Amino acid sequence: MSENHNPILRFMFQRGADQIKELCEGISNADSLREMPLDHNCINYTVGHMLQSRNHILKTLGVEDFDWPEALADSYSGNIGTTEDALAGAGQGLNLEQLLAKLDESQALIDNALSSRDIGDFPGTRQFFDNPEATAADVVGFMSWHESQHLGQLDVLVQVLRLA
Repeated sequence: MSENHNPILRFMFQRGADQIKELCEGISNADSLREMPLDHNCINYTVGHMLQSRNHILKTLGVEDFDWPEALADSYSGNIGTTEDALAGAGQGLNLEQLLAKLDESQALIDNALSSRDIGDFPGTRQFFDNPEATAADVVGFMSWHESQHLGQLDVLVQVLRLA
């Protein structure tokens, strides 16, 4: 009988991917790069930033198959809170359709990695913020919260776009 490893984490990341796709449904790439009447990240940047975080999760889980070049990491790595900086980063990144395809790819890889063994069984510690001995569970747990934070941000950005 196969075990069901990390069902809550797997559910949370799948739910996040589903919500991102649902929120972005019907939004054009041009609209995803649109400057909002808020001094904040654009939709494209926010989705790309969540993928940058998923790339970090995958590396923590030992998955190197995700094609996320350093140039994309540079475009989406910071939590840039100004429209001007976010648009500059997103403008160097992928279009919204490509980001959503990468989201599906990342989700399949995360689910596969988390279904293979318990999060506590991933080896080693790593530097994560101020903790030099963070475990994979520490990193992935924080990153699941981080993604939910940006889901709320994305929801607000989409609502503002639809009101504009």
